[in-house]
Amino acid sequence: FIPTPFSIYENIYKLEPGHFLTFDLPSQTMTKKTYWALNDFIDQPILIKTPQEAKEMIVPLLKDAVKLRMLADVKIGAFLSGGIDSSLITALMGVYADKPISTFSIGFQEKEWDESLHAQSIAHHLGCNHTSFLLNAQDAINLLPHMIDLFDEPFADSSALPTYFLAKNTKPYITVALSGDGGDELYQGYYRHIWGQKTRFIPSFFHHFLTLLPPFMWDKASQFILKNKSPGQLGDKIYKMASFLKKSNYNDFFNLWSPSTLFSSEISDHLLTNLKISSCRDLQKLDFQYYLRDDILVKLDRTTMAHGLEARSPFLDYRLVEQTWKIADALKVKGFSGKWIIKQILEEYIPADLFNKPKAGFAIPLKNWLTGPLKKWAQDLIYTPSSYEHLFNLSHIDHIYQEFMQNKGNHHHRLWAYIMFKQWALRQ
Repeated sequence: FIPTPFSIYENIYKLEPGHFLTFDLPSQTMTKKTYWALNDFIDQPILIKTPQEAKEMIVPLLKDAVKLRMLADVKIGAFLSGGIDSSLITALMGVYADKPISTFSIGFQEKEWDESLHAQSIAHHLGCNHTSFLLNAQDAINLLPHMIDLFDEPFADSSALPTYFLAKNTKPYITVALSGDGGDELYQGYYRHIWGQKTRFIPSFFHHFLTLLPPFMWDKASQFILKNKSPGQLGDKIYKMASFLKKSNYNDFFNLWSPSTLFSSEISDHLLTNLKISSCRDLQKLDFQYYLRDDILVKLDRTTMAHGLEARSPFLDYRLVEQTWKIADALKVKGFSGKWIIKQILEEYIPADLFNKPKAGFAIPLKNWLTGPLKKWAQDLIYTPSSYEHLFNLSHIDHIYQEFMQNKGNHHHRLWAYIMFKQWALRQ
């Protein structure tokens, strides 16, 4: 993603959240003013230090946030992935609803990636009217050209694809959908929040040991040793954990490519590189200021409004955001569990065995698709010339692609980023 206030276009900028812009006709001048700023709240003293204090703050505010966002003169429902955040929002909707909540989720033919059964079990427990839609590779090929136009600039979050498909299929049923977006950023739900705290005291040279084997070799070793108990995508997870050992800059979490090897100097010399992190709270702040703002919410807004579907996110109620920064980190991450306090609240509505599972996000079987049904489409985009070729080190991109196709590296996410840029560039 391209961080606010910048855009892909020269001399065109985005207006930051919490700001308004006034244009004075007589003087032909613009004035930008702030009406709400996250920085006013993120450095508050830690005042909420016990689980009971946290619950007493979160529950009433979140309930009211849900109740307010259920006000509508059109049909309303919820996106239910089966994860912690969307499950809690759906459960709280049930407190105020006078009939079963309509819930919607995405499934895949590839079982390793299919979370729809989890969502269905949560929906059944809560008494919802649940509908699941199956996304396949052919759907992806059909939808991708339309998605590029939605974002106006390159956007490489592959979860935009299932979100777009979900919104498209949900619109015939409802016009407003509540979502769980914002929960991970508020309550430290990402692996980088959990492992970031655990790896602070591990020597960085341990990274080299973990990456001696490529991801696919870790997968094979795990399947040989653990058989059916082998966790899915173990190699990717080990590499992700290893990567936390050497990150001191926020950009490192999102730079899928090394800028110095991907770009020519006219680009790499101008990239944002000064977002230093020294604590998990620093990481959480930057997630809120960049990842949530410029990726998660952009994705949700563009993909839903493309179909006339309005998505609302109760976790991002300004009152809840302001107060949550007072909560001690120890109530957000315990052991290897993120969003600990939210899970304690959710357990009052749903048994823990229904939602305690590895975090999946809204991931798609990208590696399988790029080496299978999307192979020709991706290959054509990678090697079709565009007017921006001079910006890239094309021999390096070709090397990475060939390595990926020979199963020597899990490069699907970095290749997807380049493919999304190429698809945007070829439509200019």
